[in-house]
Amino acid sequence: MKPMTVAVAGYGWWGKQLVKSASLTPKLKVAVVVDPKPPADIQDGSNQFGFRVESDFDKVLADKTIDGVILASPNAFHLPQTLAAFEAGKYVFCEKPLTMTGDGAKVMLDAAKAAGKVLGIGHELRYLEPVEALIDTIKNGTIGRLLSMEVNRSHDTFRTLPKDNWRKNPDPTMSPGGLYTGTGIHQTDIFCLIAGEPAEVRAETDTLVYDPPAEDYVRVKVLFKNGVHAMYSALSCTPYYSRFTAFGDKGWVELVAEGAIDKNKPMHLTVSTVPGERSTRVFSATADNSVKDNLDAWVDANRGQGTYRFTPQQMIDNTRIFEALVKSSRGGGVPVKL
Repeated sequence: MKPMTVAVAGYGWWGKQLVKSASLTPKLKVAVVVDPKPPADIQDGSNQFGFRVESDFDKVLADKTIDGVILASPNAFHLPQTLAAFEAGKYVFCEKPLTMTGDGAKVMLDAAKAAGKVLGIGHELRYLEPVEALIDTIKNGTIGRLLSMEVNRSHDTFRTLPKDNWRKNPDPTMSPGGLYTGTGIHQTDIFCLIAGEPAEVRAETDTLVYDPPAEDYVRVKVLFKNGVHAMYSALSCTPYYSRFTAFGDKGWVELVAEGAIDKNKPMHLTVSTVPGERSTRVFSATADNSVKDNLDAWVDANRGQGTYRFTPQQMIDNTRIFEALVKSSRGGGVPVKL
């Protein structure tokens, strides 16, 4: 079958990963990278992966040879770019967060439905084998009734970025909430998958190492309607650390990663259902494969060849958590009902 021909918007750190991962599947062909301020190494990427470079997103939308767009642009651009792409008849895969508000996410998903298309979302963790094993362990009852989940996923990758880089900017139109848009929104996506509909969010952020107003600390607590409690915390000024622990009334399960997903480090899944006893499985995990698998699933869903793993409601709920996090942290940690 002919590959879906796409343009990637944004050739920053993750845009490069998306281009690389897309090159691994016969279902996609990246023909264009559009970036109004391309990095110095974009020509190297063009030579390696065979894409042409454009600076005008509207010009790409008008190109009839382009079937779809993959958005790796700054967060504030996702909503208008997605709506414009659907209006132009394109398929859309959007990096996380979809947008800055739950209402905005609903608008995007309504536009996808009206266009008869499936909106893709950049939550590749759901396609990692160790994360799949973690989810299965919780859902199959191994640890009994789920009571709480705790996650810390920190890294200092953004520490060397310029002060005005959008990933470091606490501007609510770009990347508020410290490292939440970088790592936390992946974790709350898994929370929503496992625990269902969120009911309340409390959050706090702080500046501990960075120069204000940039935020390098975030902690979020989410209460779900079924009574499950979940917490995510992170620092964006400490070396990489990743732990996801779920506790039930019969045991616990924990997934620890040795390094960031793009570093292809092992992940360790430990389960304990008997006091003092535990078993551990070690997984290899690669960003190339998980991102590729997510992109493949998006293409398949748009061709009517499978059901995409992310439901519209989960995508909206996760964005509502994000919106509530910003509101709560700016109110000094006040509870925000959803």
